[in-house]
Amino acid sequence: MTDRGPRAQPPDVAVPGSRIGVGTMLVLRSVLAFNALLLVAVAVLLAVFMEHPAGLVFAAACLFGAGLMLGAVRWVDRLYDRGG
Repeated sequence: MTDRGPRAQPPDVAVPGSRIGVGTMLVLRSVLAFNALLLVAVAVLLAVFMEHPAGLVFAAACLFGAGLMLGAVRWVDRLYDRGG
């Protein structure tokens, strides 16, 4: 086996040592970000239009889920090095 140094990884692979491509990482990031945005919108609607004790509980759960998705977006960003 010949070690070719730091440029041995093909440029279309986002995570070294795996088969996850750059396009897959961008799609995953976009889906997570837009789903978080939708959860925030649902949380606002639940807090405004649903009965108050239950609406606030479900809105808080939606906001928690959106926070988890935004955390996953940051995790995906760390995996994908845009600097190349």
